[in-house]
Amino acid sequence: MQYIIMLLLLLIPLGAIALYVLQALGLIAIAKKQNVDGGWMAFIPILNLGLMAKIAYDNKYIQWGLPLAFFLTMNFTYEVNGVKNYYGPIIAGGLGSLIGLVAAILTLICLYKIYQTLSDKAVLMLVFSILSFGLLIPIFLFMIRNNELKY
Repeated sequence: MQYIIMLLLLLIPLGAIALYVLQALGLIAIAKKQNVDGGWMAFIPILNLGLMAKIAYDNKYIQWGLPLAFFLTMNFTYEVNGVKNYYGPIIAGGLGSLIGLVAAILTLICLYKIYQTLSDKAVLMLVFSILSFGLLIPIFLFMIRNNELKY
């Protein structure tokens, strides 16, 4: 039994790294295809969300609003769980959850736009992305990276 647990403790991080690299390679290829600068951001956590928004939209407020929302979510979570709790747990936790929900919805909208520009099955891909709790997003981005642009 302990060997199975040790094997899982080894395979889960390796799988997570593999998915992260697949997503980064997919985002870089899609960014190149759409002539979007900053493909290097695909390998940096949180900035890769900015690249995703930059690919989906040409609006600079959306491009930096998405990573900022995730950063604020982490900040409020830290404030609730950490030592520095300047806000009441209900206020900070509720606000952090609300910002996190907005960030998740913005991410799904950006993903849908990317899926829509490169695939005929955008709705199906988005539904499976949601049902898999995001585990299929890197695989889908990697799969559609070489598809022709729809518009």
